[in-house]
Amino acid sequence: MLVVLLDEFTSVKGKDVSINEEAANELLLHYKCVMRVKEGKGKPVLSAALQRLILEELFRLISEYSFQSKFENQQQSPLSHEHSQPQQEVDQQEVDQQDPETSPRLSPIPEAYTIKVDDNILEAEIATSMKVLCDLVKQLSESRKGTDDITNLTPINIRQQVFAALGTRGFCNDKHPFIDQLTDAILKTAGKYRQFKSKEKQTESHERAAKIAKEIALLYFRLLAQEPVPEFTEFFEAGTPLQNNIMEGTWDDYEIHDLEVEICSFPLVSIKDKDNSRKVLYKGVVLTRQNNINPA
Repeated sequence: MLVVLLDEFTSVKGKDVSINEEAANELLLHYKCVMRVKEGKGKPVLSAALQRLILEELFRLISEYSFQSKFENQQQSPLSHEHSQPQQEVDQQEVDQQDPETSPRLSPIPEAYTIKVDDNILEAEIATSMKVLCDLVKQLSESRKGTDDITNLTPINIRQQVFAALGTRGFCNDKHPFIDQLTDAILKTAGKYRQFKSKEKQTESHERAAKIAKEIALLYFRLLAQEPVPEFTEFFEAGTPLQNNIMEGTWDDYEIHDLEVEICSFPLVSIKDKDNSRKVLYKGVVLTRQNNINPA
């Protein structure tokens, strides 16, 4: 679904598309591609390069969003929000304070509380609070004696459950500000290299960009819910020899030794074991070229 959306969005074919050849060729040069856009040639490579550029930008923006606290007081822990306490508990605290004979004791957990979080940044605050809680539990495991396994596993379980929830329900409201931000970033990035002449195509492009933004954000959270967390930002560079076990594209087995990567449009998603062996979840998507060709 996501790969298809990216293919459709980055398509530069058709009379309705205007390509900025100078900018496009600079992008291909940046990725060390041999092919250049000229007289209708090089469009598939440009499309693949746009996919990679968009994904790299989205991964960066989502990473910053997920682990950057948005609280007004940056020195305040996300877990220490002001909350309203039940009146019964407040009254009991007043009694305790008035009685000097009362021995110190732990306050009971409030039966109800309200955390003041802007709904527009709810997903970011959940991710930030999760990180703080995991760090605190890790500190507990390191600073308190014990031989149990549950304390060491708790941060992993918290991360998995929180990111699984975010990967399921995150950004499901219409017109979520962060999805709008990602959508604008996609359109701005692609707009440097190609433009649509008709209003209909522009509207269609905007709708696809919004779908891509949401799909990538949810995929990001779902991947972080795995244990161990997969590597999912690994793009094969131009000139890399082809490998059937970790790459997919169009070639025949007999010619694999004569070809190499021209551009990788979708990253390899894999889990590395302690012995450096890989479990491949998604192969990297690549376009090929004849090997031993030096980029211009």
